[in-house]
Amino acid sequence: MRQFISLQGSYYDIGYQIGNLFSNKINKYINVRYESISNEFANFNLAFRRENYYKYSDSLISSLLKHTPNEYSELRGIADGSGNIIEDIIFGLGYSDIFDLLYKEARLHSSNPESDECTSFITPPNYSRSEKYITGQNWDMPPETEDYVVLLHKKPESGMELYSLTTVLGLTHMGMNSNGTCIGTTNVATSDVGCGVIFSALIQSALSRTTINDSIKIFNNLPKVSGHFYYLASENTAFAVEVSASYCIVDEIKNKSYIHSNHYKNKLFLPNAINYSPTSEYRERFLSKTIEDNKGLLTIDDFKLILSSHEGNICRHSLTNEKIYSQTIGSIIFCPHDKRIIISFGKPCENIWHEFSI
Repeated sequence: MRQFISLQGSYYDIGYQIGNLFSNKINKYINVRYESISNEFANFNLAFRRENYYKYSDSLISSLLKHTPNEYSELRGIADGSGNIIEDIIFGLGYSDIFDLLYKEARLHSSNPESDECTSFITPPNYSRSEKYITGQNWDMPPETEDYVVLLHKKPESGMELYSLTTVLGLTHMGMNSNGTCIGTTNVATSDVGCGVIFSALIQSALSRTTINDSIKIFNNLPKVSGHFYYLASENTAFAVEVSASYCIVDEIKNKSYIHSNHYKNKLFLPNAINYSPTSEYRERFLSKTIEDNKGLLTIDDFKLILSSHEGNICRHSLTNEKIYSQTIGSIIFCPHDKRIIISFGKPCENIWHEFSI
C-alpha cells in the first residue's frame, strides 16, 4: 500500500508535517511536473521556462490568500516544511490549470495529448442494490507520477476532518469529509482562463463546508483558473458541476446516472472548449452503457470491475514508446451514506482495494 498518513493541528501545522515527511519526494515531484510541461511545450516547438509561470504566480497566490486562506496556510506550511518556495508547490498542485493559463491552445497542437485524463460516474439510489448514491472515478496521469500518490487523513483543529487522495503536495484531488460529503474531479480544457483559485484548493475548501449546498457555493462563487468537472455527493443527493474561469453550471443528479470524462457536456462552454482527449467520448459511452445495462443490480464489486475494465479504455496502461502518455495511478469509490471510501493505488486491474471509514 502507498503512504497513508494521519495529520492534525492548525492548517499550517498540517502543511508543515506534509512538507517535512515528504520533502525528498516533493522535490522530485516538482521537477517531474516541470519536466512534463517542458516536454509538452516542446511538442509544438515552444520552450518552457519557469519565468513563464512565475509572472502569474503572485496573482495566483493573492487569489488563494483572499478566497481560500486555510488552504493558503497549508500550502505555506508545505513549502516551509519541504524547503521549497510556495510558487513551485502551487505549480505542481495546479498543473492542468496552469498549463491552460500559460498556453491555452496548447492541447490542440500536442502530438499526444493523453497525459491527464480521468473517467468518473455518479449513480443515484435506483442503480445499486444498496439503494444509495455511489460515485467514483479512475485517476489517470503520466506514469512517472504514480510513486507520489498518497492518502492523507487530515484533522484540522478548526475545520472538517477529511480523507484526501492526492499527491505528496498535499491539497485534495478527491476526498470525503466527516459529514459524508465527497468530491472528485476530471479535467476539461478551455481557452476561458484567469488567475483564480487552483482546482485542488477549491476542492479542499469545498470539503471544509458542513453542507453539500455550501460546498457547491465554492465552485459557484470563487474565481477559477481554468476548466474542470466536479462531482459532489452526500447521503441523499448528488451534483455534477462544470466550470471554466468565467462560468459554473450545476446539475442535480436524481434518477439518471451521470458519466463524465474529459470533454464539456454543457453547451455554454463549447465556444471555448478544447477537446484534447481523442478517447473521452468513447470512454463516456462505454461506462454509461455498462452502468445502464446493470441498472438496479450494481454492487461495490461491480464498480471495482468497471473501473478495472480495459475494454472501454477505463483502466489505462501507458505506452512506453510515447513521450507523453497516461495511465491509471489510482481509483476511488465513494459511499457517502456510510462515510466509506474504497481505494485502489495504481492500476485497479493489478492492485487490491482498501476501505476506509471516516
